[in-house]
Amino acid sequence: MASITEKDFIARVEGLMAELADIRGGDDDLRCRSHEALMEGYGRALALEGRCRQLREKQLALADLPEPDAGALRELAALARREARLGRQERDLRALLAILKEREAALAGAMLHERMPRRSA
Repeated sequence: MASITEKDFIARVEGLMAELADIRGGDDDLRCRSHEALMEGYGRALALEGRCRQLREKQLALADLPEPDAGALRELAALARREARLGRQERDLRALLAILKEREAALAGAMLHERMPRRSA
């Protein structure tokens, strides 16, 4: 799987969500692509979470300095801004993935309903 930017990944997920919203019947290929996007997306969200954790650890180390100089304080502020930005990206990605997961579940339910044998009256 080729590495793509966050922006391109978000666009891909949004495209899948649009396809899922329009579909009424079963589409195994679409469901497979949706599932793959969910797996990749949750991996990306975990990576963002890990980077935030690393940034917090660096912030704590700087905050524990007995007499931080101006450079340490600037670095602390920069780390805090970066952590906030990555945290927002993670929350936004997880919210998008939740919507995709709901739409995928609806598609799975529709596919199951279509494949069930009909009872005669």
